[in-house]
Amino acid sequence: MIDTKLNFNYVPLSFVSTQDDFKRQLKNTVIMKYVLDTYNNPKKLSKHLIDTRYGFTDSAKSEGTHKFLRISDIKDGNVDWDAVPYCICENDTNYLLKEKDILIARTGGTTGKSFLMDRIIFPSVYASYLIRLRASSDLNPLYLYLFLNSYIYWNQIVELKQGSAQPNVNAEKLKSLVFPYCDLEMQEKLIALASTNNSDPRLTEIEENIRQLELKLKSIEQLSDLFHTQESLSQNLRESILQEAIQGKLVPQDPNDTPASVFLERIRVEKEQLIKEKKIKKEKPLPKITEDEIPYALPIGWEWVRLVSISSKLGAGSTPTGGKKVYTDNGTMFIRSQNVWNSGLKVADIAYISDEINNKMQGSIVKANDILLNITGASIGRSCVLDKDFDTANVNQHVSIIRLVEPEMNAFIHKCIISPYIQKLIMDVQVGVSREGLSMDKLGRFLIPIPPLNEQIRIIEKIDQLMALCDELDKNVDQSKRDSEMLMQSVLQVAFNQSENEDNVLEFPSANSCEIVGDWEIAARSDGEINTETKVKIKNRVTELLGKSQQ
Repeated sequence: MIDTKLNFNYVPLSFVSTQDDFKRQLKNTVIMKYVLDTYNNPKKLSKHLIDTRYGFTDSAKSEGTHKFLRISDIKDGNVDWDAVPYCICENDTNYLLKEKDILIARTGGTTGKSFLMDRIIFPSVYASYLIRLRASSDLNPLYLYLFLNSYIYWNQIVELKQGSAQPNVNAEKLKSLVFPYCDLEMQEKLIALASTNNSDPRLTEIEENIRQLELKLKSIEQLSDLFHTQESLSQNLRESILQEAIQGKLVPQDPNDTPASVFLERIRVEKEQLIKEKKIKKEKPLPKITEDEIPYALPIGWEWVRLVSISSKLGAGSTPTGGKKVYTDNGTMFIRSQNVWNSGLKVADIAYISDEINNKMQGSIVKANDILLNITGASIGRSCVLDKDFDTANVNQHVSIIRLVEPEMNAFIHKCIISPYIQKLIMDVQVGVSREGLSMDKLGRFLIPIPPLNEQIRIIEKIDQLMALCDELDKNVDQSKRDSEMLMQSVLQVAFNQSENEDNVLEFPSANSCEIVGDWEIAARSDGEINTETKVKIKNRVTELLGKSQQ
């Protein structure tokens, strides 16, 4: 008897990408646990293998003597043989694949993953990063494959990989693995059970255990779907808040507010004075705003303006000669697109350039109160406002500077920029074949809705209040997801009949701990309007699902 404690703990596997694959691993684990409990006859693989062999070393070719199966050719448990390359193998005695051979990935991110050869349509050999297993006459290859796709196997693989800089297993390590053994007749019955074709009354109990496990997993899947829906709801809610804000629907208008036209006239005068003092350059005359350009009607007291008309600076940054080579450990901060987020400037990985280089790049120096906007790449459209006590910095060519004549409007204009309305404009007018850049000319022509200044203040206060509720919602969803993961562990440990006295057994989270929504009363429809969706429905659904999972 082998004196080895076999573990049945759940092991996260990055390459198990579908629910069907996940359920297969769980079902096989329940089967392996049954065999161990019933027969108590664990064996080393070395006693039941007639061959463990490394693959053939060659490079892939467009033609040759044999198909050359590699790790990368095995995708989602299948092989597209038409896409498998060839190699030249003049002596295939040691490498020729046969049906029911099992291949194991011995290195890389899929170390330990197995593949059963069930169909070979062309003489084929396998590459050197694979190990071939051939079962002896007293071990059905399909039963071996059940073991290789169970958590009792993966727990041993994880242990073997620990301490290695590069994840890997070798033939000797594989032969040392321990698996629950039973006779060939029972192996065949368990293979049939794994494929939901049980005809043996002795296996009714294990069949029922598998059915109960699948029911509980289905409940957890529903929880996961609910969390995903809730995350989408939160994002829609944030977008709806911003869209309502810039349409004048978030707070009521006050007829006593000074109209935006008065404030805009003050900006026009201030800008003319800056031009007269040669502090900024005079722009080309702007085209008049036409009826066709106006996307929606504004409340009384609001005005449409082009962004450039309320800006004293609108320009893209630049990259110093030498690029990253001239970055320094200190000096002037050099802001890149990865530092610009809607929630603010993130300086954790900020770059620096020397003060000398910064002085040579006067056109891209940023100041306190500037609005920054990413204008290229995957993060295009992200924007932040620099604090009023911000010192100085420079920006690269992927970031634009929006400097308003009146910084009092910074908060509202920033919310406008990150609203669905402006974000859609940014995506629609990108320049170039790759459509990955926003020109300053296009940006300057964007129409911006301007409310009275006092209303802007009320709007920002309301946005901050509602976004705080969204933040609370997101925190609750994150906590609920963590509780769901604990629930998964608990379900698996119960399914695998682990002792409740073991240290790693987790308690089921209470329904209250998975509460999704706090004291907020607003939610978003997909059409972008704000409404008063009920929170009770979501909370009750979570409680219901958790209750089913604990039965």
